[in-house]
Amino acid sequence: MFKRPWFWFAFVFLAILAVLFNLRYADKALNILNIQISMSRKESLAEAVNLHNRLGVKFEGYRQATVFNSDSEFQNYVELRAGGKQAFEKILSSDDYYPYYWYVRHFKEGEARELVSYFSPAGKVIGFEEKVPESEPGKALSRLEATALADSIARTQWSVALDQYTLIQEAQEARPNGRIDHTFTYEHRELKYNEALIRLELIVTGDRLTTIRPFHKIPEQFSKDYAAMRSYNEILAGIASALMLLLYGIAMIVWLFLLLRRRQLIWKPALMWAILIGIFMFFAGLNFISFQWLGYDTSTSSSSFLTQQILQNIFQGLLLAAISFITFLVAEAVTREAMPQEVQFWKSFSRDTAPTKSVLGKVLGGYLFMPIELAYVIGFYYFTQSRWGWWSPASSFSDPNILGAAMPWVTAIGQALQAGFWEEAMFRALPLATMLIIGTKLNKKKLFLILGIILQAFIFSAAHAG
Repeated sequence: MFKRPWFWFAFVFLAILAVLFNLRYADKALNILNIQISMSRKESLAEAVNLHNRLGVKFEGYRQATVFNSDSEFQNYVELRAGGKQAFEKILSSDDYYPYYWYVRHFKEGEARELVSYFSPAGKVIGFEEKVPESEPGKALSRLEATALADSIARTQWSVALDQYTLIQEAQEARPNGRIDHTFTYEHRELKYNEALIRLELIVTGDRLTTIRPFHKIPEQFSKDYAAMRSYNEILAGIASALMLLLYGIAMIVWLFLLLRRRQLIWKPALMWAILIGIFMFFAGLNFISFQWLGYDTSTSSSSFLTQQILQNIFQGLLLAAISFITFLVAEAVTREAMPQEVQFWKSFSRDTAPTKSVLGKVLGGYLFMPIELAYVIGFYYFTQSRWGWWSPASSFSDPNILGAAMPWVTAIGQALQAGFWEEAMFRALPLATMLIIGTKLNKKKLFLILGIILQAFIFSAAHAG
């Protein structure tokens, strides 16, 4: 059948139909958000410097780290309890609240003082938090003096419309050096998304306004319900992961022992590709090391923190290379035994084999099948959401954090190699070839192949449910 012209005409036609279907329904099925981001990563860092200059505080010798962040809890609540995706998109297009924002941290080794700045996707200052050392001297303002100071500075210098808020909570803390810090929590009178409230926190440290932080208040019951809903996914993923370790692990060990005795393992190409994947994933980890500084504890040495991150990536790269090596060894040998009539995998792109129709057909078939498989995913999402009311969170196709990597292409290639090579060997080649061999010995080849497809489909998909 695969050698007949009519098959390939039908295959190409089906792939074209799939492409048209994907273009028509991808936006509806995958819940794509259109987030207008006019502030770049570089601009967020520069504006953070301007912000601390406006605060009149010196941050000489400080480092910066930035990330484009999202308020996923608020988004989940709006999409599930307060109007769905359309309501969330309306919030995104307004200036009422910013579920997506730039988060910039100024920090320095050995210094307790820090500054966190928040910017909207368009570059508007939406808040800041200055962490002031407890030992720093300052005034001891009364409650009324602190309230008046916070109100005046927030209105005149930061254009905060406090007329729209109601003061609902206040607290003060006396420091050992006599300084008194005041915290005021306000609630917006009009902005309310079902039961989700928008609040604002102002902190006066001594006689300085050091924090303006907008945040949300989600009903506690929703958090419990959401955790319960997610627990089913996590249980399913845990069961699938346990089955994967048990079944695939046992199969891997048994096959490795048998194949070593038979001397059927081909070492060199498996080792070469495993090392290559390990190297790419090591550099993929280093690529985004700038984001690790967002969680750096300034009381520790920055050099030791950086060394720890590098060693951790080295370990992960070595571990992945070792696992990939064993997987490639076993999966290739088992596949060769299960399907001796097929082209040997390591020779697929050799000079003599690559130009053949067999290899060309497999490569072309893979590319043609990609839009068809994507159409299945989009169709599944569209049907389950429109007919059964299933929910999947909306997301954006663009991610400005990618530009935070030194070499974005390294991460893309590394992840593609790891997913397209190791996962295919582990979750496709190994179980299907094993079931083929068992079915051949029991004279029930088709039955066991079907069982193998069902088994690997369940384990692979369920393991990603978490």
